[in-house]
Amino acid sequence: MPIDLGGDGVYVQAMFGRKSPTKSDSEATPATEASAAEDLRNRIRAIELPALGEQTTQVVGDSLQVCRVVGEKLMVLISLDEMENPSDAVVHGLRNRLAKMLPAWAQEGLVPAGVTLELATTGSSKPAPPSAPQAPARPPPPAEKLVGVKTVVLVASGKGGVGKSTIAAHLAIRLAKQGLTTGLLDCDIYGPSMPIQFPAPDGQPLPKPLVDEASGKLIPHLMPPYNLRLVSMGFLVRGATSVVWRGPMLMKALRQFFFDVTWGTAADPLDVLVCDMPPGTGDVPLTIAQAVDVPKHAIVVTTPQPIAHIDAKKAVDMFQKMDIPVLGIVDNMASYVCGECDTIHHPFGKPGVLAAELELPQLAILPLCDTLGTGNSDGIPYTPVDAIAEQQFAQLADAIMPKILAMSGKQAQ
Repeated sequence: MPIDLGGDGVYVQAMFGRKSPTKSDSEATPATEASAAEDLRNRIRAIELPALGEQTTQVVGDSLQVCRVVGEKLMVLISLDEMENPSDAVVHGLRNRLAKMLPAWAQEGLVPAGVTLELATTGSSKPAPPSAPQAPARPPPPAEKLVGVKTVVLVASGKGGVGKSTIAAHLAIRLAKQGLTTGLLDCDIYGPSMPIQFPAPDGQPLPKPLVDEASGKLIPHLMPPYNLRLVSMGFLVRGATSVVWRGPMLMKALRQFFFDVTWGTAADPLDVLVCDMPPGTGDVPLTIAQAVDVPKHAIVVTTPQPIAHIDAKKAVDMFQKMDIPVLGIVDNMASYVCGECDTIHHPFGKPGVLAAELELPQLAILPLCDTLGTGNSDGIPYTPVDAIAEQQFAQLADAIMPKILAMSGKQAQ
């Protein structure tokens, strides 16, 4: 900040290298030059200063102390003490406006052609006033009680391609086999898998679900032989038709899949709703965490390779931040048995590494086997799986059963 040395003449000399004009100087100025100089001063005094925040518009006015052409420079001295709302931002805006006006003033003969601006200030500036307050972010709507469902199990992975939908489907079937009233919700609105994994018994796609006339809610499909209740966007939007929605539409549809489906009633609730989560850590898990008031737990599926572990760790971290307990880790496609030598191979690395690193239970270790792939194309309910996979799915269901039974009040069968 420049220092006021006690008078305009001394100040200008310190800043610009010469004194401000004395009376004898002005007497030597021709009348035309004096008139042009006065016109220039009046124009600068009338310049509107940039308005900031809530303050009203102000002009330079009496804050102009010195205005004089010296050689190829227009020397301007502004007193900040004479400004209503002085700030560095206001001075910067004034400097820009003056510089833009110089060419036009040169054409009128008020300043020489090619003149440049030298702007200095005296006095003290104030911080720029705050900008208009922003409207506070709208808080998320309060969580709505999910009537008719006792607990939710979220099957997630943080990324695609690790077999999460397969695990979710087999887990739901296994829980239903053990006598729990079970629902399976395909939460992947953009890329639903369930319509292919769960065709009708004749192999044809299931029809669009019906709507209950009394409540106006969607009636889930009942998959034999265990009456697994199933809902997916794929039953509403067919084939290769894409769902091109932004986040708000996505979240609205997801809420409807929870609250506008006849999963159960207060008198006869669903024991467990298994949710096949989409890849990533965005809108879908956040909506479920914030908008759906029901006891929730999570299972994280991965393959035993570092590149899959990166996103699986993010999924675990996300659930921890949302206060959703993670029941454990499932390693999928962890091994295969050679058909010629019966040797067990681990194509993606040894299983169990991620669970050990995160100190979480290892819920299951599933092999690569033909029957799991065949079930995804021919229908999971109609395709028996290999003995090793069947044993691991049973182990997975048994591991989480205590949590579900604690919520449902049922006894293990």
